[in-house]
Amino acid sequence: MKTRNLILAIIALAMLGLASCKKETITLSSCDVWFPIEADTVFIDINADCDWSLSIDDNADWYSVAPTNSDSDSIGQLVVIAQPMENQEIRNSSFTILSKKGKTSVKVNVTQQKETITLSDYELWFPKEAGSKSIEIKANCKWTVGIDDGADWYTLAPMAGEPTNQGNITIATQPYEGEGYRSSSFTITSEHGRAVAKVYLSQNKLEFDKIINLVFGVSKIEHWNTDFFGQMIEDSYKHKEYDPFDTTKGYMMYFFEDGHGVQRDHHKDTVVYYAFTYDYNPSIQNLHIEFETVSDTVIESYDASVLTASEELFRFMHEYKPNWWERADMRKIGTITPREKSLVMRAATKRKGKEGIFSIR
Repeated sequence: MKTRNLILAIIALAMLGLASCKKETITLSSCDVWFPIEADTVFIDINADCDWSLSIDDNADWYSVAPTNSDSDSIGQLVVIAQPMENQEIRNSSFTILSKKGKTSVKVNVTQQKETITLSDYELWFPKEAGSKSIEIKANCKWTVGIDDGADWYTLAPMAGEPTNQGNITIATQPYEGEGYRSSSFTITSEHGRAVAKVYLSQNKLEFDKIINLVFGVSKIEHWNTDFFGQMIEDSYKHKEYDPFDTTKGYMMYFFEDGHGVQRDHHKDTVVYYAFTYDYNPSIQNLHIEFETVSDTVIESYDASVLTASEELFRFMHEYKPNWWERADMRKIGTITPREKSLVMRAATKRKGKEGIFSIR
């Protein structure tokens, strides 16, 4: 009997020793938490075979974690809630989950950041020969590049990057033998998708000496303004799509072979025509336009950077107010007959003058 009791005591002591030597484990679905600048909530799966408690870094008052402890083995979730960030671009903190006996711990890093991506150019034109150009990228986050489907006539490098104050993306094109033009775009997206920058590419021969006797209507127009350093202000960006054959929207530009033209605007139910003169220089891809004004001593003019010029598409970009920019895709609608030319010229008024009411039916 004494022997039996001794054996039972030894077994009990062994089991107690095994229990005291039990390996404590805490497993999380993620040890890095990222928040945008807005208030947000993140859930982390937790699997623990021990009691645990949680401690947060000092002065980390911009987020909370719940629950903060567990008194038993558990499979559940941690809920991390961040407050909005106002005057900072980034803030970092961490919290630690520690087993009750202190045998294991897991640290979780917490970051709240405004992701920004800024480019030196948002549209590039390439001649018909093979060539390459680079744009400068500034980003405070990791980023990746996505190319339009079927865009096999150019390559990009690199296709991904780390945060950088001054990096470059190089675009290399193949030679173009077509008669019209080809265009594409690629998109740069931040790691968490909170910042996106799109770059438009086009390639064609640009063989026009002048734009002769054509009518173009707007199919796409984009407006934005820039800051003191010439960088696009994202909140100012406006994008509109038009049917170029719908003459009740957008505007049209009539280019005649003698260097004269007329812009047709729509002011509610009124059609207004403004006369201008133009000079197109394909060698430097520049369109110079001067509008007639009420005062003969004041000439309203601007130079537009021509990005694409073909029989079907005329794309240009220009500063139409101080620090305000416009990019337009002008799709060809048709040509002007001598009679139509005389009608639109007769309807044209001076810029900022009396509104015309003439309309071609």
